[in-house]
Amino acid sequence: MDVKALPSRPSVPLLITNSQIAADGTQIAFHSVLMFFFVTQVRNCEDESRILNDLHRITYYAASSRERKVLVRSIKRDSGEVK
Repeated sequence: MDVKALPSRPSVPLLITNSQIAADGTQIAFHSVLMFFFVTQVRNCEDESRILNDLHRITYYAASSRERKVLVRSIKRDSGEVK
C-alpha cells in the first residue's frame, strides 16, 4: 500500500507571475494612517490600564488606611476606658 502525504498534482494550480506592482502614494499613505491608528489605540489602552490600576491602588489605600484608623481608635478607647 503506497501512501503519499501530498498529492503529486495540486488540485489548485499555482499562479506564478513575474510582474511587480509599484506602490503608489495612496497605498503608502493608507499604510501610514493605519499604523498611526494602531499605535494610538495601543497607547490609549496602556493609558487606560494605568489609570485603572492607579484608581484601584488609591481606593485600596484609602480603604486600608480607614481600617487602620478604626482599629487604632478602638484600641485607644478599650485601653483607656473603664467599663
